[in-house]
Amino acid sequence: MSPGNMSIAVYFTKLKKLRDELASLDPIPSCSCGASKKLSERTASNQLIPFLMGLSDTYDHVRSQILLMDPLPTVGKASFMFLRVEKQREVYSGTSVIDREGVMATQFGEVAKKIPNKGPIQRRVFIDKKQLHCEHSKKSGHLREI
Repeated sequence: MSPGNMSIAVYFTKLKKLRDELASLDPIPSCSCGASKKLSERTASNQLIPFLMGLSDTYDHVRSQILLMDPLPTVGKASFMFLRVEKQREVYSGTSVIDREGVMATQFGEVAKKIPNKGPIQRRVFIDKKQLHCEHSKKSGHLREI
């Protein structure tokens, strides 16, 4: 099973459902000697590698960091680490960043329109804020800031 276009949360949930179903069909027998506990721990640690290898190459750096940990984290902890990276990517590549860039470009365009056209070299020298007028506050000397 590979995530494809699935989010980390969806991928982890589907993988966990499959593992839980497999565990219910073939449960680890209990005993008093502690062997069943060791077997369940080994099974849990063996689940991490297939989870990591099933992820796309965009997570290589996180995968490498997890594989360097000693002891290796559980699949749940590893998936949480990937979720944090996924959320950070959403924040940095989300619409809020694009909107801010668009606002800045629009404001720069408004400033450039209000400066007398004396060539591109003259525009970089000085912006006279007296020429600016904010449509939002109806005041001169600035533009609307978001």
